[in-house]
Amino acid sequence: MITKEINLYEFDELTDKVKEKVRENMNDIVNMDWHDFVECDFIENNKENGYDIKHIYFDIGRGNYAIFEADFDIEKFCNSQEVKITPKIQKMIDEGVVITKISCYYGSMSIEYEGDENTETEKLLAKIREFTDELASNLMTNLKDEWDNVNSDEYIDEFIKSNEYTFRENGEMESVE
Repeated sequence: MITKEINLYEFDELTDKVKEKVRENMNDIVNMDWHDFVECDFIENNKENGYDIKHIYFDIGRGNYAIFEADFDIEKFCNSQEVKITPKIQKMIDEGVVITKISCYYGSMSIEYEGDENTETEKLLAKIREFTDELASNLMTNLKDEWDNVNSDEYIDEFIKSNEYTFRENGEMESVE
């Protein structure tokens, strides 16, 4: 039997050049599912506003877009945004306009609905468009901020330290067997 002795180093014990190499190699591990918290918060925080988010799609960097699709509850929206439910809006809720889907591409959107078009409907849809556009903008900002955070040296360093990874002198992570 051959016994070999190797030196293992904690992250802080590595040279700056090796630390940079380790950070680059850790990106795939650190960035796995980085967006989940942003998406979950977005979905949960907008239920009370009448948005039942079904899908979120985004691209940070290349296309710079955030898209979401949602079923929509007019009454919840009106209550959350303190929109007075006039008799015409109540009629839309009860028997008229049913918003079946909202698709918001950062900067533009479509609202699919069934029902009569009238001044009251158009005013309400304008308010919904304005609010939805703000949501998409906030979603994009939050995704970009989280991306920047999880790619920062500080975040990666803390991730490495909290998981107590050890490395060889060249920066190769020691596998736990």
